Amino acid sequence: MLHDRTIPSNVALDRRPKRAGVLKACLGKPYRSGAVGPDAFDCFGLVTHLAGALHGITVPRDGAGILRARRIFASITMPVDGAIVIMGASERHVGLWLAPESVVIHAVERRGVVIDDLQTLLFSGFGRPRFFARR
Repeated sequence: MLHDRTIPSNVALDRRPKRAGVLKACLGKPYRSGAVGPDAFDCFGLVTHLAGALHGITVPRDGAGILRARRIFASITMPVDGAIVIMGASERHVGLWLAPESVVIHAVERRGVVIDDLQTLLFSGFGRPRFFARR
């Protein structure tokens, strides 16, 4: 589990300075329902912020919206950098996939903005993730 303000050593920073700055600015920020940053985030606010800042895309503000936006987002089995990760039994939690590190950055109510690997997500009760990428 990676839940402090440090970026894990396996997250590429030296080759992508813009990415490093954006991730560092978000990591460790508190969770607040409905927040879209920059001082606090909820999970959808964080994904909306990161998808725009890192990949120049706009995403719906809820999991149902992402699932309905089939013209824009396609379900994928192998995640790519910037893929939206929908988690949880009710599919109400999202994060953003960071490749090649194979981790998810997401905002969690009691932990704030953190980076976790898939095993940690599964053990934390988020269930099997679904991945979506821009078509």
